[in-house]
Amino acid sequence: MSSLSLAARQRGPHHGHFLYLYSHARTNQVVYSLTRALDNTAVLDQLPYLGKKSVPPALRKDLWRPFATVKFPTPEYGLSVMQKLREYRLLRDYSWTWKPTKEELMIAKNNVKNGGKAKFDMALPSMRERAKLMMDQRGYSVADLADVIGKEIRRTEELEIEGKEKKRAVEEKKAQEWDNVVEMARKATEGGVGEVNAHITKLEQRMAKTTSTARKQTTATGIKMLKMKRNHLVRAQEAIAFVNGEDVPLERRIRWNLALQAMVQDHTTSPVIPLTPESAQNDHQKKAIEKAIAVAKASTTTPLTKSQHKLITPGKPTKPDARGPRLQQQALNPRPGLKAHHILIQWHDLADAEYAAEWPDMVYHEWMGVSSQRLRTRHTAPQAGLAPQGEVKVTDLTEEEEKQMEEGVDLDGEGVGKEDEDGGEREGEEGGSGEGKGESGVGGEEKKGKGLFGRVKDSIPFFGGRKRGGDAVSRS
Repeated sequence: MSSLSLAARQRGPHHGHFLYLYSHARTNQVVYSLTRALDNTAVLDQLPYLGKKSVPPALRKDLWRPFATVKFPTPEYGLSVMQKLREYRLLRDYSWTWKPTKEELMIAKNNVKNGGKAKFDMALPSMRERAKLMMDQRGYSVADLADVIGKEIRRTEELEIEGKEKKRAVEEKKAQEWDNVVEMARKATEGGVGEVNAHITKLEQRMAKTTSTARKQTTATGIKMLKMKRNHLVRAQEAIAFVNGEDVPLERRIRWNLALQAMVQDHTTSPVIPLTPESAQNDHQKKAIEKAIAVAKASTTTPLTKSQHKLITPGKPTKPDARGPRLQQQALNPRPGLKAHHILIQWHDLADAEYAAEWPDMVYHEWMGVSSQRLRTRHTAPQAGLAPQGEVKVTDLTEEEEKQMEEGVDLDGEGVGKEDEDGGEREGEEGGSGEGKGESGVGGEEKKGKGLFGRVKDSIPFFGGRKRGGDAVSRS
């Protein structure tokens, strides 16, 4: 048994509204969590066994650091994304295959053109090298997150279209059913009830004369069906009369089935069935309601169906929100500049967002900031969705400063040295050397340095640079 109380073990009303990603400082492993605090039981299951000492007995808080936080429109949205991310991770850990890189394929093609053979280095990595490659999950996790969010957005759009089609089909069915009620009322007005009564009388006389038991049962079934048809005609006539403003006794309206009551209520503003006797406008109407309910209960022999029980039975009360008022307001009211259907991703390092080849337009990116209690909770991510704290403001550059930067001159007036250029080249080489074997994955394609295709909040600088028009920001 857990030492936590029942209230502590229950999921809150916003479980799944936020997703937290943590990365290992040494191995670059990434784990997903639906809570800010990492739980050993939930997180250790995400770490595959890749050799000796690859799975620790417990988490070290000094090694696991915040990687990113995601705020979803609804908790169901976040739970679905979390499930798919875990499925992608399992496929990456246990269903991977070796594939040659693009450079190796180009070299092999050139060798074939020159009359040689397509040779590949077929030596598989050792267990230690394989564990190191599989533990490097930062890029793949970002690519998977972008791919899963894109698929979830498309699935949501398809569900909306499907919901609209179902709603239209329901409306068409309601219109067809109401046309049937109007047609039955017309038949009842033209003498249909009298014809059915005459047929019933004829069958009753025939049943009284016959001596066969089987024939009597067959005739009784026919009489029962005719009486049901007569009731349908009479109630359809009463429904049309009530919609036209005529007075129909409450005792008769209570005998209507729920479907007919709902159809009539859609075509009139007058209440078909008052909810309670207390809702009556005067004593006479109150006595009539009480009498009608008593008569209906006394004459009702069939039990209520499951759907009827749902209509009159109140639902299970929801668990009260035990979070603070700040978090409750944050869950209800989105950040300024964001709409309710937008997704906000806050990164510890905004450059990590470029591991994904493409981000959907409704995804916004922002710097995570630091925790309000950084000294005590440096291993814990800030609350997702809140404005970043400790933000550094960068002012826009003047035209003269921009001209100096384009000419390769520092803001102090000195030219850019050769060391800086060499350093930039070295950084570019290091950034390009990250492409290795097995980059084609389950989710989105992992790419570094292709630019951030999502949107960045205007209130923050992107890589220390200035915003370049609109919501989109590019890295120069």
